[in-house]
Amino acid sequence: MSGDTLKLSFPDKVGFLFEPMRYKILYGGRGSGKSHSVARALLLLGIDDKHRILCAREIQKSVRDSVHKLLSDLIPSMGLSAYYEIQEAIIRGTNGTEFLFSGLSSQTASSIKSMEGCTRVWCEEAANISKKSWDILIPTIRAEGSEIWATFNPELETDDTYQRFVTNPPPNCMTVHMNYHDNHWFPLVLEQERLHCQERNPEDYDNIWLGHCRAAVEGAIYASEVASAQTENRITSLPYDPALKVHTVWDLGYADSMAIIMVQKSRSEIRIIDYIEVNYTTTDKCASMLMQRPYNWGFDFLPHDGFSKERKTGASDADILQRF
Repeated sequence: MSGDTLKLSFPDKVGFLFEPMRYKILYGGRGSGKSHSVARALLLLGIDDKHRILCAREIQKSVRDSVHKLLSDLIPSMGLSAYYEIQEAIIRGTNGTEFLFSGLSSQTASSIKSMEGCTRVWCEEAANISKKSWDILIPTIRAEGSEIWATFNPELETDDTYQRFVTNPPPNCMTVHMNYHDNHWFPLVLEQERLHCQERNPEDYDNIWLGHCRAAVEGAIYASEVASAQTENRITSLPYDPALKVHTVWDLGYADSMAIIMVQKSRSEIRIIDYIEVNYTTTDKCASMLMQRPYNWGFDFLPHDGFSKERKTGASDADILQRF
């Protein structure tokens, strides 16, 4: 920085951001300073060396949906206005550093090739990033010494991002759980909100403020039952028992999801061993997908509308399944 010295403080837990590592993951609750820490760290790195930095999220309809504003606000507050030029859709450093902004859901294996030269990728709100997007992004970011950073508040333990970087982190990955008490600059206004949530909305408190996964989708009919099953360690991987019939239970849909669970019954136990969820897929195609699984099939259980005849074909979902 031309002989200048810039002194900035960071939460203790984020010191690893300045060490070389392929994956740097910060997750946790609200007010922990995750996004601000990453934004400030990347701005500093962009001064020390020339970087091409992609700021990504799953869906970005315009640059207003990105972290462009956060970075733009931090540049003057950090005293870095002499080093960065803020443009409408890009931020450029005087040394050639670039901050780019893009959504991932709209990318394909071909279109994402333009990002191959990125040396740093910051995935914000990464809990929403799909498996497809990760599978396209990760092999594309392959410049020597390139790194992928992610910040997120977790939702469900089954989300791909949580499974990929928390449950089963890859090699050369640092994953840090960070909450409000790790942020020395946690503001009073958020402390008041936190205490209010703890008192009035205790069911959501652990997710919002402590960064724990939700036991079930908010508002689900069986949310409390699933939470109890999780607390009692009753959610686990169940092996297929070839001696038992596999029955299917259907929630019919087309534009909305078609969901099929596969269960086995053993005495008083109902074991859910497999699951399919698809969109814009007909019943016969779903049946074909099921038949590809090497199970000892039993009965199909349909809702009442599964027995209604379709006006154009004269066949019901039950008739279609019967043919299989």
